Amino acid sequence: MSAANLVPVSCVSERGDASLVGPRGIGCSREARKLHVSPWARFQTYAIVAAAMWLMAAPEAQSAPAGPKDRQEIEALIRTYEGALTRGDVEAILGLYSSAPVFMPQYAPAAIGRESVRQSYVWVFKTLRLNGTFHIHEVDVEGGQAWARTSSTGRFTVLATAVEADVGNNEFFLFAREGGAWKIHRYMFTANKPAGAN
Repeated sequence: MSAANLVPVSCVSERGDASLVGPRGIGCSREARKLHVSPWARFQTYAIVAAAMWLMAAPEAQSAPAGPKDRQEIEALIRTYEGALTRGDVEAILGLYSSAPVFMPQYAPAAIGRESVRQSYVWVFKTLRLNGTFHIHEVDVEGGQAWARTSSTGRFTVLATAVEADVGNNEFFLFAREGGAWKIHRYMFTANKPAGAN
């Protein structure tokens, strides 16, 4: 299961069927979901363009596969994040982020800065119990920055209703080195299947 399926993410109807849970509240209508999806689709386009521009900014220094030490550190960071999500530990998660983080959950505005990121996770853990696993597909390093592409599988429980559902996500992490350690600098995820689908 995935710790990243995880975050501001779904609506649960009165019938108990899970679709998407978002900051607008549990039980949102099909029409409300449409209002959320369209802005997110636009954001995804902007994010892809921004990532491409970042990679093109220094063509003379192409990103390269991470060395063993960097990969081990980044994988350990992702696993630590996974564990903190499962425990619902906001302070442990915040300790993994950089001094100027941005968290971009699906169907929600970006959380910019440490306090905004903190409040996003506070909301998540008041709403959901999460249990999941990240699957790491790529890790690349470029100087003092690195990125990882992951997917996740997992299960969440809506605390207010005890409704449970399986979910899956694709994720993108951008890391920055601070004080000699890798930190999560930017993080975004999007569902790769409808919540509750097998």
